[in-house]
Amino acid sequence: MELAKHKSLAVVIGLIIPECRHFVTDSTNQSNRSLRFRPASWRSRRGVVQERRIMAKRRRRWGGRVNSPTRILWPSAFSNSVEQGILMAMNISIKPTVSFFLPQLALLFGLIAIFLVSVPGCASSDSESDGSPRSQSAVEYPIECSATIGMVAELVRNIGGEHVAVNQLIGSGVDPHLHKASRDDVQDIMAADMVFYCGLLLEGRMTDALERGAKNKPVIAVTERIDESTLLSFEEFDGHFDPHVWNDVSAWSECAAVVAAELAKFDPEHASEFQENLASYQAELGLLHDYGLQVISSIPEGSRVLITSHDAFNYFGRAYGLDVMGVQGLSTESEAGLQRINELVDLIIENDVKAVFIESSVSPKNIQALIEGAKSRGHDVSIG
Repeated sequence: MELAKHKSLAVVIGLIIPECRHFVTDSTNQSNRSLRFRPASWRSRRGVVQERRIMAKRRRRWGGRVNSPTRILWPSAFSNSVEQGILMAMNISIKPTVSFFLPQLALLFGLIAIFLVSVPGCASSDSESDGSPRSQSAVEYPIECSATIGMVAELVRNIGGEHVAVNQLIGSGVDPHLHKASRDDVQDIMAADMVFYCGLLLEGRMTDALERGAKNKPVIAVTERIDESTLLSFEEFDGHFDPHVWNDVSAWSECAAVVAAELAKFDPEHASEFQENLASYQAELGLLHDYGLQVISSIPEGSRVLITSHDAFNYFGRAYGLDVMGVQGLSTESEAGLQRINELVDLIIENDVKAVFIESSVSPKNIQALIEGAKSRGHDVSIG
């Protein structure tokens, strides 16, 4: 900003002092990086005489003393290449006539007006880019929020209320593990005011698109503040945490607090309303958690076995006391082998499991293989 200020002042001075057509570096005082205004013909004796005549004529016309040359100090941060570019730009032929001087004054006032307007603009741009809260005038409603999966979109809708418009990127029935960002997804991310996603590598193939969006807007993983002691990790997932946190309602409630905090940071004007919505929504999640505990406790302990398409319900099993088994691994990218299917068929028969469960985002072929395997051994099992 200081650099822009000095450049603007230099242009202004060059316009209102007609006889000063060149910047010449003062070689006797390099430490101060000072520059002189001198007439173009200053090197010749004839030019010096011409300058004196011009100055004398101005004294007679305007009265008083007219000093030449005029001296300005340049900031030491300016490089020689920048100086030379400005010197060349100022090398114009100007005659000290009244007909020329009046338009120059008009241009001067125009430049000053542009300069004064541009200073607050630069300041506000800097304040927004450093992540500080926006003023009320900077927020347009509704706040356009993109959310990757339905569970995250529900958090934003319930907490943002009427102040947000939520666009869900990954539709119901689409596997988030395998989903790659389409052109429309990228456009939606770039057009949004805020982006929310689950994190913990659930949307691993969308990482590049999310990182690009994070360069100019808040892109928030709702699981980012959950204590690691709450998260589950398995060897088959290379040390990463299980991302299916929403299956433990009490843990997912912590993610709702992240959404409220980020919305309040983006829109401080409605921070108290976001906190009220958070409290109300967390109360509903608390009731749901209690309901889950009550219902699952009615199932005999020996029958509390949950078999699903892939191993996405470990948080659910931990929270509500179920043994959870998945045909596929933690990620749907892993394939179920014949040995795994036979192991689960044995488990179904031994525990007299009556039902197995499919997922809308995962192919049902593995579950169908379980059903047929159990039937071939005289045990009927249905899809729950």
